[in-house]
Amino acid sequence: MPTARPLDRLLPALGAASILVLLATASFRRIWEADFFWQWRTGALVAQSGPPRVDTLSYVSAGRPWIEMRWLYCRLLHAVVAATGFPGAVALKALAVLAAFALALAASPWRRAAGAACVVLPVAILAASQRFYVRPELASFVLFSLFVFVLSRARQGPARWFYALPPLQALWANLHTLFLLGPAITALFVAVEAFRFRGEPRKLLRPAAVLLVTCAACLLTPYGLAGVRFGLGLPSELRDPVYQRMAAEFLPTFQFGQRYLAVVFFEILLGICAVVALGRLRRLDPFLSLLLLVQLGLAVLSIRNLPLFCLAAVPFVVTHAPADAAWPAMLRRAVLGGASALALAASWALATDRFYVWQHDTNAFGAGLAAHRFPVEATRFVKERLHPRALFHPMFEGSYLVAQEVQSFVDPRLEVHARAHLARYARMMDDPASWEEAVARFQFDAALVDLGSPFLRPLLDRTRWALVHFDDVDAVFVRAGAAAPLTDAEVDARVEDLGKALGEPLPYREAGVLDRVTSPAPFLRVARFLAQLGRPDRAEPFAAAALAAYPAVYGAHEILGRAAEAREELAPALAEYRAELARDPANVLAGRQAGLLAFRLHRGEEALPLLAQAVRHVPEDAEVWGVLTKIHADGGRIAPALECARRAAALSPGNVSYQSNLGRLSAVAGRVDEGIAALRRATALAPRRADLHRDLAVLLDRAGRLEEARAEANRAHRLEQEIVP
Repeated sequence: MPTARPLDRLLPALGAASILVLLATASFRRIWEADFFWQWRTGALVAQSGPPRVDTLSYVSAGRPWIEMRWLYCRLLHAVVAATGFPGAVALKALAVLAAFALALAASPWRRAAGAACVVLPVAILAASQRFYVRPELASFVLFSLFVFVLSRARQGPARWFYALPPLQALWANLHTLFLLGPAITALFVAVEAFRFRGEPRKLLRPAAVLLVTCAACLLTPYGLAGVRFGLGLPSELRDPVYQRMAAEFLPTFQFGQRYLAVVFFEILLGICAVVALGRLRRLDPFLSLLLLVQLGLAVLSIRNLPLFCLAAVPFVVTHAPADAAWPAMLRRAVLGGASALALAASWALATDRFYVWQHDTNAFGAGLAAHRFPVEATRFVKERLHPRALFHPMFEGSYLVAQEVQSFVDPRLEVHARAHLARYARMMDDPASWEEAVARFQFDAALVDLGSPFLRPLLDRTRWALVHFDDVDAVFVRAGAAAPLTDAEVDARVEDLGKALGEPLPYREAGVLDRVTSPAPFLRVARFLAQLGRPDRAEPFAAAALAAYPAVYGAHEILGRAAEAREELAPALAEYRAELARDPANVLAGRQAGLLAFRLHRGEEALPLLAQAVRHVPEDAEVWGVLTKIHADGGRIAPALECARRAAALSPGNVSYQSNLGRLSAVAGRVDEGIAALRRATALAPRRADLHRDLAVLLDRAGRLEEARAEANRAHRLEQEIVP
């Protein structure tokens, strides 16, 4: 049809334009990542004294060997920021992402299958976008695609393409820790060529020689063979539970679940690759196919490798997809239109920050530093007011602190710190004894922690620590007695200042199509901190603001429930906890509190499943086991009631109620000896409770221990007769 020709020319152009817009909007996200600041600081060290050899940034790991294979990236980062500021680093990141995907596309016959390229690229970009950070892995993205491009051209064109690999490898080895991917890709190519030319060994001489020189180029770093050993040790870190605890990027991709939009698009991309492969099953390109499978394995193993799979998927899909001419016209138009619509819709979501808010990400579209992310104010307070000898802080804060020339306790340079130190840090998060041991060992005189840190639990002990500063990101504590803690009036004044600084969020439901939505994260972070501080009344407005910013946010209804519960408004509090569970069924605390409130409101059967789920997640919660005991007993379910009573009594042996419940339920169940033992413990804890002695006398009588029974009955009688003033 004559009218179809302009449309057929327009749709590929629209697809290409929408992909460029998507690349721009996905790349221009603010500097948010933990590694940025220590790498920036390392760049300054390289500029001053060359690549580092030993640690000088930490007071715990000072003097330990420091092999920094990213030294050249760090130096370039420092130079870019010095010349153009933080926005320049974001712009350079965007160029690197564009180059990586452009090279991946150039490695395929995209002119023949432009439609397939327009389909696979938006999905691959969105799957990889969560790793579009200002980080040295950008170099690996670009060089990975460049290696694939060079090797693809080497099969089709002059042999001189091969000779680019060794110098590229030398560059890669000084930019990022994944540099051994270069020899691995080249070796895979040589293995495929060896199979293809198995009867013509002379044709393998050039690629084999290039492979050897490429491997040798890995030694062209300031660290030589030690640098290669460092690269070979990285896979073991990915499987190490300590390193996985320190960096979520080491975790398997599917462990993140579909709340993480990258996983959704990864699954879609897998489907596209599978469909294309099935269509060309007998004519698959062996090099691109094996490359895709290897990267798939790495991506499943760790989400940090997901972009490499995406970059491998682009040439694989475009190479094996049907040519544009083979597509039915209507199908081609529908697919191109749908792909363009996806890219433009995703670009809109990214540019208006909806993409980040939908998946509870705290970043935002733009250049420069992410707001409400780094410990800027708290670090300034520590440097100007405290001057601590040994500052404790979590790992994320360590990166910013070293950039501000504050010696760190721990920071994201995982390979610098001893594994034993990282394991100790992990235990400190969970185990109070490990925390106390570290406090005694390192003699922390101050602590700087984020408002959502698990370390807040011990630091909020006012007998040992004093809160001296907090802002919308971090709080600062000193040892009790070293400085006056913030008074209630000072806390109130600081809360008022924070409310003014954060302002009123744009209500999500009132946002226009082109309005940028407000992240609920800073409001929710402050609300959680104030609730932990024992000020639910002050937390309530911030939780309400978080809900206004995004009604589906996790955690806000829980805080509103705690505020209502503090006012003894039980029914409204239960409604808030129920609302929280509707958004986040995995919120154990909300489920626990909802169950306890339902029990207090005499709705035991409603409370039962909530509390049962709570103790599945936190089996050491004696209070919940005690309530479950009463619910089952009231329902006539003696066996589960007895089991719950045993758990409660074992977890809290000093609780009289738990011991007496166990004794009485044991009696009902016919377990007289167990009941006698429990009631003996109860009477020892509360020797002046006549009812316990009376119950014990009954059980002793049933056991035929008449003298003991008579003695307990007499004690009960005397206690009942006593007049207590």
